[in-house]
Amino acid sequence: MKACLKPLTTACALLALLLSVASAKTPVKSTPFESAGGGPTYYIDYASFQGIEDKTYVEFYFQIGHNDLQFIKKGKQFQAGYDLDFSVYDQDDAVVEQQRISDIFEVDTFAETQSIRKARVFLMAFSFDPGKYRIKAELTDTETRNVSVIEEYITAESFRTSDLCISDIQLSQHIKPAKEGEPYVKNQRYIEPNPVRTFAHGLGDVCVYFEVYNLMSEGGDDQTEYVAHFIFRHEDGKEFAHLKRQHKKPGTTAAHSIKLPVEHFLNGRYSLTVRIEDQDTRQIAETTRDFTVLDWPISMNELGYDQFIR
Repeated sequence: MKACLKPLTTACALLALLLSVASAKTPVKSTPFESAGGGPTYYIDYASFQGIEDKTYVEFYFQIGHNDLQFIKKGKQFQAGYDLDFSVYDQDDAVVEQQRISDIFEVDTFAETQSIRKARVFLMAFSFDPGKYRIKAELTDTETRNVSVIEEYITAESFRTSDLCISDIQLSQHIKPAKEGEPYVKNQRYIEPNPVRTFAHGLGDVCVYFEVYNLMSEGGDDQTEYVAHFIFRHEDGKEFAHLKRQHKKPGTTAAHSIKLPVEHFLNGRYSLTVRIEDQDTRQIAETTRDFTVLDWPISMNELGYDQFIR
């Protein structure tokens, strides 16, 4: 079990209020989960990656906006806090993981207490057997003692196969090189979570991370490449952009991260499909994840949309 708690300022805090929430009939993983109840509004997203010893490594991403918490004056500063109880249940309704976080923090100005651009963003990570699980999160505001709950079902994807496969796509506010062992780092990349999967013009780019598993060589040293496709579709189903890249195989596993200028996306909801073609085995694997782009009035970029810059 691994948990990372670190305060992050994210442009997506204000956008969480506008996020569309899936109905009960929507398949799992289609959209981040939003809390219900009289307590602070918060969100949970998650992604599955290949773990060790046939386990699935699952990261859960949490976001609580400053404007959803109750602050009190503390000297020259303002203080807020919350307690979060998070549990994961298997299909027999037995508890397989539990974690409790108590977070108390201070800000310097009253404006920060009302900010819709700042949030507490953190992750928890666990290793599971592949399968379906029920999650339950109860968040209690330290001052009001009001409670809000998320209770949903998730799938820890299975990578127990010799066939080509891909992890879930993790959408991020920011990705940069980093040392292993630090918070939010996978494969020497610092990956800042974006639990609401929402991006805004003028407030950062669309960053993507995923992993490819079971790349193989069948034709000798001269055939060691694979092709990565990035296919973007608008909510109307029309293809918006299709990027294609050739890669040398670094081994049986590869990690990918890309940054795409948000200015090249019009307002709306999008899906990203990552498709991998192994040119040695002719195997194809793909996975899809959705996200939202919104206008933000401070955007100064007037670039056209006739080109999609890598």
